[in-house]
Amino acid sequence: MKLTHRAAVLALTAALACPGVAHADDAVVDRAALEALLAQAFAPAYGNTFAAHAVYVDVATTRGWAPEVIEANWPLVEAILARETGGSFCPNLRGGDQVDSQCRVTRSGSASGHYSDSGWFQVNGVHWDVRRGGWLCRQEGYCSADDIIATPQTSMDAGLALLERGGKGPWCFSTRSRRSALCRMTYTAP
Repeated sequence: MKLTHRAAVLALTAALACPGVAHADDAVVDRAALEALLAQAFAPAYGNTFAAHAVYVDVATTRGWAPEVIEANWPLVEAILARETGGSFCPNLRGGDQVDSQCRVTRSGSASGHYSDSGWFQVNGVHWDVRRGGWLCRQEGYCSADDIIATPQTSMDAGLALLERGGKGPWCFSTRSRRSALCRMTYTAP
């Protein structure tokens, strides 16, 4: 039996990550069990860097980044996500939000003074709000915090657009931040 590319990827994933769902015949995969396990592995959850990395690779590829650029920039992107989400790696945060283990907002940060900061990268309103310059709205179609945090993909896409435009600058804007380990990391432009 010849496998399609997608089926081959699923079978390989099953064999490597979920041996209980792959059978002796490599072409036979319990698709429902595998899809349930993969959905769990790829679901945004508190501290789930695996899901963040998967979305990063998908979105960076869609944006036209070469595989070597994607690989080279992951340590920087991971550091930005860790710092900006407080280690939660939740894509749906707005400044000051608190979340549970499944990234559901349990307490709004609306009183924090940073509520325009949105998504994995905590993209500031100056980048998306058309009244404040809003290049992300004009260039990428992200015109509100809700647009950015709509899905993990939109959260990543808005952040990568900002990284492409400003390099590390948006996260290394002060003397103090420039001394951080994140700001000493290398960024490879796509």
